[in-house]
Amino acid sequence: SNNLNGTTDFVVLDLEAVVGPKKWGTLLTADEDDGGYSNTTQFVQVINAFKLRVEVARALLPDAKICLFGIPNPTNASFTPPGNTSWMQQVAGYTHAAQLGVFDYADYLSPVCYIRYCEADSVHYTERIQDMNTYSIQEAQALTNTNGSHLQVFPYITPTLYNGGSLCNNTHITGAQLWQQIAWIKALNVDNGAVWIGNNTVPTTQLTIPDYFE
Repeated sequence: SNNLNGTTDFVVLDLEAVVGPKKWGTLLTADEDDGGYSNTTQFVQVINAFKLRVEVARALLPDAKICLFGIPNPTNASFTPPGNTSWMQQVAGYTHAAQLGVFDYADYLSPVCYIRYCEADSVHYTERIQDMNTYSIQEAQALTNTNGSHLQVFPYITPTLYNGGSLCNNTHITGAQLWQQIAWIKALNVDNGAVWIGNNTVPTTQLTIPDYFE
């Protein structure tokens, strides 16, 4: 908090260790009768621990725009198609966590909108990417605090394709593709977001993000 004291900037909490948000749903119990899910003791404990970290961040940074990273986080395994069991389980985890107040001290949810596929994977890769981005953002927009208010959305994109199941894994995504992706995201009433690269320059290049987008 010493470096951020008094900040009104976006502060993204990336709390993926041990049981990250995309795994919350795996701690729920499936209800065979109605196809829904029920909380377990372990699920409640994990959510309360996560919520405590967000509360501490809010107490230390009362004026910051607190964002929670990776909610949702559709991967190639959980998104074939959006109605499959893995994706439904992930969404159920967020919904049940919201009911326990996990989002009450946050301002934004940060869905992962990374490009996971290329043309070598499928001729329909563009539609697949757009679908993943759309479902991720719309699910984030649908989640609420316990008072019923919706959080804003602060999505993450990246210029590198991360997907061990793709023929283009760890390759660069063109600036033109990223601009197209940004246009899709903006069309979903999203005004803010971040480009993640982990360094000052795009990996294996000398380009900064502004250079990359030119």
